Amino acid sequence: MSIYANKPQITPLGGGQTAHSVNVCFQNGDKTVSLYCDDSTGGMKVLGRCDIDLMRGTRGEATGCSSEVFGDMSPIPATLENFEKAMMWLKQTSWGFDAQ
Repeated sequence: MSIYANKPQITPLGGGQTAHSVNVCFQNGDKTVSLYCDDSTGGMKVLGRCDIDLMRGTRGEATGCSSEVFGDMSPIPATLENFEKAMMWLKQTSWGFDAQ
């Protein structure tokens, strides 16, 4: 399993204000849990608005598969409960009868 982060993004909004975001990924084989955090287009003092996304495939060709675990929920808020569920999905190697 590996962990990587994309470079933080800083977006000028005009009037001297900026928006900030960062994306941290947890990868296990062809499965990735993406944690995206931003400051609500500059409205927060911290990167406090966070979402989770699940993907299968390689970095350049990954497809979203969050609905397999979270159903139709979109976006998936990055709560501790949702993050734990995402990490369980990441660690599983198969969805056989013994999967918990």
